Amino acid sequence: MRSLDTDGYARDREELAINTGEAAMHPRPTSLAQLRHSLTPVERATESPHYWEVRNSDFYPTVFARGRFPQADEPRIIAADYVQCAALCWPACGPAALWDFSAISLTFVERDDVIDADGDHDVLGMLKACIADAESGFTSTNEELFGPLMKLVWDRLRGYVPPAQLDRLTSAVLDYFHGCLETAERRTAAETYDDLDAYLRARRRTIGQAIDHVLIEISLGIDLSTELDRPLLKALHTCDIDRVVLLQDLQSLHKEILAGEGEENAVSVIARSRDITTIEAAKLTIELFQATVERHCELSDRLIEETGGGISPYVNGMNRFAAGLISWNARSPRYAGESA
Repeated sequence: MRSLDTDGYARDREELAINTGEAAMHPRPTSLAQLRHSLTPVERATESPHYWEVRNSDFYPTVFARGRFPQADEPRIIAADYVQCAALCWPACGPAALWDFSAISLTFVERDDVIDADGDHDVLGMLKACIADAESGFTSTNEELFGPLMKLVWDRLRGYVPPAQLDRLTSAVLDYFHGCLETAERRTAAETYDDLDAYLRARRRTIGQAIDHVLIEISLGIDLSTELDRPLLKALHTCDIDRVVLLQDLQSLHKEILAGEGEENAVSVIARSRDITTIEAAKLTIELFQATVERHCELSDRLIEETGGGISPYVNGMNRFAAGLISWNARSPRYAGESA
């Protein structure tokens, strides 16, 4: 079985044709970069018309005042353009929601990077503090780095999100934190996933897509609380989560291999479990992603027919999210930059 030790990463880097002197990729015909760009969204990404309004507002000054980010990190965070991330993934947002969703995107992505990074940071302690904050409905601040910003956002959300819907959002965040804690404990114990199914069961909680589903509702001004028990909607939600897991893992693999984080990625799990190269595993993952897209379309059509078309805006919102995520990941220097 193929190991993800230092030698394994060296082979991965060679496959990716990395020029380590310039930290730039020079793709060969079978490079991961070309495979990544073969991903096609269900539809063209659209951007919220309020992007520049929020981008040029008090957003980043407020984020940096409430968050505990080193000043040296501020240019990198601005360059990542989390406002554009939210504007592409939830294009129906009004200005207030776009501000809040941008802050949510920033806190979750930046927190993920802290969790994944090597160093002396107490990841388990941080996640337990995040859980305590979520259990309080973000009325308390136990986690010092991101907690104050999350509290601010939830205070803002209470101004326009119905209480029951906000409770669902908070519950989704709480489940996400518990999933991250379990994954971090596995990593501490040096446990790996034996196959893709085991990996997906864990990753469905840590991808955060259940959070994004509620945000899609809020962006559209709808509440699907009475529809959530529909078996077709449950199946579609699971399919959509898997679609985003595979998409995100494919688009982030280059960054993760360079950072030594590739162990918890669908491509790396497939490569290890089948004893094949990263490029071969990436091709298989793209095939799985495309099959999941087709399954998503099938379930969507059946659900729309079952509901008489009433759920079409939400289904379209999920597809716009996927298209927006592909677009932002391709544009953002966090995943691409000069090395894309």
